[in-house]
Amino acid sequence: MTVIPEKDALHVARILTMTTESTTDGECLNAARAASRYLKARNYTWEQALLPTSSPEADQIHDTDDVSRWHEPETEDDIAYELLRWPEVFTEWEIDFLRGIAGLDRLSPKQGRWLHKLLIKGRNFAQREGGADHE
Repeated sequence: MTVIPEKDALHVARILTMTTESTTDGECLNAARAASRYLKARNYTWEQALLPTSSPEADQIHDTDDVSRWHEPETEDDIAYELLRWPEVFTEWEIDFLRGIAGLDRLSPKQGRWLHKLLIKGRNFAQREGGADHE
């Protein structure tokens, strides 16, 4: 079986964390669907993501994979999930907005502009706090 890279497995785990942090079924379902889309886009199966495996990459511990560090989103779909890992940065309205759009297939132009404003806010906070992978 192909070993899923640790980076991708951690990303799926972060997305699925939304299923335990949310109090609404819709948000939980959106998180599960977003995780499925992420795996499918990379041609991984759920078995690859969930079954314990070992590889040189998985056996190494990188401090950049620490959950308290910023992980630059690779796609627009990843932005809301990364930002929700930093709740101390955002207002209650901003957190509700991020939860509401997490996992959506399409954003309106206005939602997209807000999301990118919040991305800058979150990234800047992480850089000031020393938690950014890429400065």
